[in-house]
Amino acid sequence: MAKDASGVVCSVRCQFCKYFGREESKNGKRRRIQNQKFYKPPYRPQDYTDHNTTAHGIKWAQYQALSRDEKSAFFSGQISHNNQLSSHYEVESSTLNFDIPEHIVTDLIGKIYFNDEDEGASEPVALRAFGDADAGVYRLQIKTPFRFNLAIQHMSAGLSFRQAATVIQQHYQATGNNKLYGMTDTLASTYARYLVAISFQRIGELMANSYMWAFAFASDISTHYERSFMDQRLRLAVDGVLVNIHLLAIPVFERHTAIVQFNLISTTLDVLYGQWRDKMIGVASDGENTMTGRHAGVVTLLENEATHPILRVWCAAHQMDLVMKAAFAIVDDGNFVKNTKDLIVHLRRQKLLIADMGTAAKKLTNRWLYMGNALEWILRNHASLILILKVISPLHHLHLGG
Repeated sequence: MAKDASGVVCSVRCQFCKYFGREESKNGKRRRIQNQKFYKPPYRPQDYTDHNTTAHGIKWAQYQALSRDEKSAFFSGQISHNNQLSSHYEVESSTLNFDIPEHIVTDLIGKIYFNDEDEGASEPVALRAFGDADAGVYRLQIKTPFRFNLAIQHMSAGLSFRQAATVIQQHYQATGNNKLYGMTDTLASTYARYLVAISFQRIGELMANSYMWAFAFASDISTHYERSFMDQRLRLAVDGVLVNIHLLAIPVFERHTAIVQFNLISTTLDVLYGQWRDKMIGVASDGENTMTGRHAGVVTLLENEATHPILRVWCAAHQMDLVMKAAFAIVDDGNFVKNTKDLIVHLRRQKLLIADMGTAAKKLTNRWLYMGNALEWILRNHASLILILKVISPLHHLHLGG
């Protein structure tokens, strides 16, 4: 909705266009176009009825069948069609076409994400799939959208390039669908590069959007195939919905010091949106003690880059974890936690004890809440445990009594 200087509404955007985009024509004579419908005075019901019937036939029919309350909630929680990857290519068309800014491909895909040590491919090899830039733009064309989408789905599920190619070839052999023919691991890696470039382009567009006035940076430790990664994410609001966008996954290696991680993050953000320092309002992490060392340095460096003061958020649960570990380390010569775990394991194996007491020792995990529950159970049943353990397990009785 747009208003003039006096505050009077001068145009209204079609909500179906905004959230769902236009549908394909049933007769196949009209390709789906991307422009959105805006209504201007005088507003006539027949205008939006005609538009919705022709451009949004399926969604319009669904909407018409709803009650008044259901209609009012129909668009709630929807993400703008322009902020969905599917809005930037024709899913049902014979080809997918993307225009990727040259700096995203050359400065990110070529220089950061592929090198001889990690990928076994030099920069020219990594960029070969993109062809030549035309007036500052790489024009990508995918002639088999079905194969591309299927490959991306397989890789997003954790399959390697070779595994994805093998599975798709098996699909082709089983179905005879020519749209799947010719899949190779090299082509899968090309598709992955395309998708990374497209995703970076969308992130840059979201950050540059005038309606997106601020974002926060978030970090967490993630594990993939038994390898630890520093998961670097952006948190920002898109059409009123707070979203987490994965930006980088940095392997946790000794050589990846705070300054190395910061340089990678800042270089990426500089390429995507040069004014990111003006919009950053916070940095958050889960605060797990395995990442507080070098990551604290990354947070400090990011904070120093911000144009304005930012909010630093550290997960309270992991702060408590550090406090509890320090407290228990001075009890029983640092053996309190180990001895307590051994005792709990022993008690949970005593079937006769459990039957006699009518309760079992609380299970222990690495979370302090469970340690508290276990200690509370021991204290509550302390007298009974001493009497019983004196008979069945003198060693554990001494530990419990001590």
